[in-house]
Amino acid sequence: MSMKALEWAMYDVPAEMAKGSLLRILLALADHADTEGRGAFPSQKRLCALTGYSRRTIQHGLHDLEASGLIVKGDQRLTEHYGRHRPIVWNLSMEDFRGAKNCAPKKERIRGAAYYAPKQPRGAIRGAKNSR
Repeated sequence: MSMKALEWAMYDVPAEMAKGSLLRILLALADHADTEGRGAFPSQKRLCALTGYSRRTIQHGLHDLEASGLIVKGDQRLTEHYGRHRPIVWNLSMEDFRGAKNCAPKKERIRGAAYYAPKQPRGAIRGAKNSR
């Protein structure tokens, strides 16, 4: 447990970057990291027990945290001794995000054909050309 990593997750990460379940998952990872924010490797089952979320929520949360740049995959050799089914090692980025006016936007997860279709402005008529 690292108080430095927990303080970073609680106070240095803007609320826009880690809302709701993401903050709770980030705090659980920070609790398992060392003082530099490295080497956190709780299993998904352990994260489920700590946060009370489903395994799928944990998987999506880890993906979103990685996409936003708050966590990155660490040195996987730390879990070699676990055998075939070993957890992923995560490092916290531990950057100072306070005062950052432009937070990096979260990458949108693609969930089907609706995301491939071009977006039309609200109230637009299909087939009509935009006059602006």
